[in-house]
Amino acid sequence: MKITKATRWRVFAGVWIQSLFTSATAFFSLFCLPFCNQFGWSNSDFSMAYTIYMFIYCAVGFPVSYTHLTL
Repeated sequence: MKITKATRWRVFAGVWIQSLFTSATAFFSLFCLPFCNQFGWSNSDFSMAYTIYMFIYCAVGFPVSYTHLTL
């Protein structure tokens, strides 16, 4: 694989987007009280939304990793 300037920018963008989503999952507990107070959700409602988010986040990882291997 030839490393070009465009390849470096794609890798940089991919790492930046991944860190953005990873940071969102790491700071889950910081958003719990503000969201629950703002929208009138219970803690279990917010936890269910986070569970659905994490399920989709993990499920999407398999097809994305497969496409990465075929590029």
